[in-house]
Amino acid sequence: MIAASRRTANFDYAIRSLITAARALECDGREVTYLNIGDPQAFGFKPPEHIIEPVQRALKDRFTGYAPSAGLLEAREAVASYATSIGAPTSPEEVVLTSGASEAAELALTALVNNGDEVLVPSPGYPIYPAILSKLGVDTKYYQLDPARGWEPTVSEVRSLINKRTRALVLINPNNPTGSITSNNTTYALLKLLSEHKIPVISDEVYRDLCFTTPPASAS
Repeated sequence: MIAASRRTANFDYAIRSLITAARALECDGREVTYLNIGDPQAFGFKPPEHIIEPVQRALKDRFTGYAPSAGLLEAREAVASYATSIGAPTSPEEVVLTSGASEAAELALTALVNNGDEVLVPSPGYPIYPAILSKLGVDTKYYQLDPARGWEPTVSEVRSLINKRTRALVLINPNNPTGSITSNNTTYALLKLLSEHKIPVISDEVYRDLCFTTPPASAS
């Protein structure tokens, strides 16, 4: 028998337990709607025509080779232009396109951390981050999302967790699995705190209204 690596014991995907329970309900005749995969096709969403036509044309023209490692220049220029327009000046050379957010998370963390470092991760949160960190030999340190505050993190708790081994903070916004959105005030306070400690933030989302030229009036 081939044994799995010890690091796999550090990875737990809680949604799998819910799937087991859901399938048990189905066996009892209950109808269950699965939302865990996030497959838009299963719920009637189809690719728009302006996406379908270029793909068909590329296949017809036998354009099936490798793209540049960082992504097509035209696409990177579009991303850079959008980021610049919302207050985050960006050049195409600073943009890397990935096959989904999971690849982006792995590339970013691999580039940032060394064995024995720590990364702050929300709890509850998306399990891909602890899995990547376990593989890299990095300690996952959790900051709690408070249900009494709409599942928002507490800046004071994050501050108390920072030490000389802290290499990054993961901010999943909207949060997976709670669906909560961290307010602009809390997000700004977190960014300000981490900037003071020169700790990078890895976030799943970028919002136009978070590109502040001045802090929100109620931010502390």
